[in-house]
Amino acid sequence: VIDPERGNDSSTIVWKWKVEESVAELPAMYRRLLVPLHECKPIRDNTQLLLTSSGGATCVLDIATKKIIFYAQTPMAHSAELLPFNLLAVANSTHPKGNSVELYDLSKSEKRVDSDSLYSGHGVVWHAGLERLFVLGYQDLRTYRLSISSADTVLVQEDVVTIPDEGGHDLSRVNSKQLLVTTHHGVLLYNIQQ
Repeated sequence: VIDPERGNDSSTIVWKWKVEESVAELPAMYRRLLVPLHECKPIRDNTQLLLTSSGGATCVLDIATKKIIFYAQTPMAHSAELLPFNLLAVANSTHPKGNSVELYDLSKSEKRVDSDSLYSGHGVVWHAGLERLFVLGYQDLRTYRLSISSADTVLVQEDVVTIPDEGGHDLSRVNSKQLLVTTHHGVLLYNIQQ
């Protein structure tokens, strides 16, 4: 990150802390699984960091205290998204034990509450207005709703759309009516059915 007021001098970059300082508290297996990091994004009004790793782990760090809030073994985690009810959705890709979307309870590290198989999970986006989770795999884009009861929490698949160029690679939100799907051959705009 470069400060435009100061020009392109890299000496203006100030790092607050290294992620390694926090993950040092994890059990050895998880420290190893967090390499290499795939995605790092701020959540909860920039108070926490959500980390996913193609090495096989996902964790949430508190920015102020630099402490670990949550961790789980997630085979080849490609992308994760914070959901309501303190839930986390993780897309896992191209791994013998992966190829899934997994749902976790953030109050309980390593506690997977549900999962669904898909071919090479690459992206997850939560649409708060529709209360739907969109999950991109290599071959399709799926829509899920959450079913929450006192007994359990499950992902309920509602729709599957085939990716025309095949090779779904990344998923992001454009606005409340559209998603951007990156493929190996280009970019697709997906219009959300309201």
